[in-house]
Amino acid sequence: MIRKADIILAAIILAAGILSSVLLIYGGGAGAAVRITVDGTEYGTYDLDTDRIIQVESNGHFNTVCIKDGQVSIIDADCPDRLCIRQGWISRTSQSIVCLPNKVVIELTGPQDDGPDSFSS
Repeated sequence: MIRKADIILAAIILAAGILSSVLLIYGGGAGAAVRITVDGTEYGTYDLDTDRIIQVESNGHFNTVCIKDGQVSIIDADCPDRLCIRQGWISRTSQSIVCLPNKVVIELTGPQDDGPDSFSS
């Protein structure tokens, strides 16, 4: 038998799940730069406002990254599953694209603050 408390608990869990999904999708701010890393090492950082094609090559594999209209996507890759291409276009700092077989990670960073990182006395 379902009680009133069970229905309330289910509604709370459902609401928390929906809220978490919305925050993950829309939570980050607009990206300002694209950071590409290969196997944990930074490959390069590129301005998100400048349209360009970047050919990322490492260990005999490649990923073609496209920056266009303030968004970034992997448009071609030689990995077997090509899931990185299906991840689509990203434009917010809470989003990233990962190609596991080629060990490529694309993440967006926010505006850079030119102020000091820390103070010492």
